[in-house]
Amino acid sequence: MAKNKKEKKMKSKEKTEGAAKEAIKAKSKKAVVKTAVMEPKFKQAPEEFVFVLYGGRKIKDIYELADELEKMGKETFDFHVNEFKNDFSRWIHDILDEKELAETLKEVKDLREHELAVLRHIVKKLRKKT
Repeated sequence: MAKNKKEKKMKSKEKTEGAAKEAIKAKSKKAVVKTAVMEPKFKQAPEEFVFVLYGGRKIKDIYELADELEKMGKETFDFHVNEFKNDFSRWIHDILDEKELAETLKEVKDLREHELAVLRHIVKKLRKKT
């Protein structure tokens, strides 16, 4: 009889552990779904309208622009943004249709300020989604 009790207890423990593992898996899936839903979706440029940086690297969306600005050198930035033009602002306005960000960047002539403005725009969109 003692052996029977032990077996029942072990089976009960296994069921409990199994249920706990399933609950953890379900929570993990929910977290992944929630994260995916929270990430703001920005338009991607069609292949024929990707932004080609001085040096040849290509940018197709706001996320890639933020990444490139982070590692961009002054020479590349100054080629695209100077007293005569702001290629990023124009591309964001005309191709990505992010008018508010384009307007913000229009007057910004500093690399780090550009990067900061793009990141702020992403965060602002993220907050609107939640």
